[in-house]
Amino acid sequence: MSKYTQQQETEIIREAMELTAAIKLEEEELQRLRDESFANKPAPPQRTVLQQPKEVKPNYPQTPKYTIGQYLNDNKVLKIIGIIGVPFIFIGGVGIPIWIFIMVRYKTKAKQVVDEANSNPDYQRAIAQAEKDAQEANRKAKENYLAEQKRLDSEYEANFKKYNSDVLPKYEAEFAEWQTLQKRKIDAIESDLRLNKETLTNLYDTSRLVSVSYRELWILNWLYNDMSSSDHDVRYATELLDRDRQRLVTQEAGRMATQAIGMLNQTMTEGFGAVYNAIESGSEEHLRQLKTMRRDMNIGTAIGAVQRNKTMKLIESIKENS
Repeated sequence: MSKYTQQQETEIIREAMELTAAIKLEEEELQRLRDESFANKPAPPQRTVLQQPKEVKPNYPQTPKYTIGQYLNDNKVLKIIGIIGVPFIFIGGVGIPIWIFIMVRYKTKAKQVVDEANSNPDYQRAIAQAEKDAQEANRKAKENYLAEQKRLDSEYEANFKKYNSDVLPKYEAEFAEWQTLQKRKIDAIESDLRLNKETLTNLYDTSRLVSVSYRELWILNWLYNDMSSSDHDVRYATELLDRDRQRLVTQEAGRMATQAIGMLNQTMTEGFGAVYNAIESGSEEHLRQLKTMRRDMNIGTAIGAVQRNKTMKLIESIKENS
């Protein structure tokens, strides 16, 4: 027969359930804090290097052309010979195919026409003007390129100076501060988590009411729901649980664990916020409050302080009645 009343057993199960839920929430919060990262370091400004302007080529006047058609039009006899299909033309008693003769004469004439056009003073002046225009266009493009590159370099140097003297030091200071605060937050949660685990172990060791195989969160929640809504003691409640445990594992374990966590979620969230605010404010008053909160465990917004304080009183009561 148990040395505890049904009400005491129910209270012990409730305390174990809430401490287990608090531990789970704190472990999740610790993981969240450890996964957090600060913003990436601002990238230094990059120097923009403009592409060299493409060289402007002279827009030369079109080279005169003298086509075979023009040649034949200028030489009606050869054109007629070609039309009537005379195969050979005899020069000095030697027969030369007409098409070879025409092509030789054409090329000679074409060269003469082109040479005359190229040596024309107007054509030569047009060539000189095209080269002068191209040279001027290249000079202006180079001048604009150098001026724009100089402007960009000046802007880059100013930005780089500001980066080294302002942007980077500000980031490094904020990052260092974030690291310090993050470490304090993690230390605070780890300390409270450690106390909660010690308190839960103390509760189990002192009461000797819950065996190791019944210390899962969903099981504690099931036992508490059953015992708080009936006159069942823990022995009878565990027997009921064992009869249908496999079905509960597959169908309701997750829901029950979530239900147990939900009961503490808001309180724990408020506790996290209170501790973080005390750490982030950095004022002596808040830091003293945080130390008192951690030492006396009697402030309502402390993470697990209220629950742990109640549990310790229950443990003391159990010891006195043992």
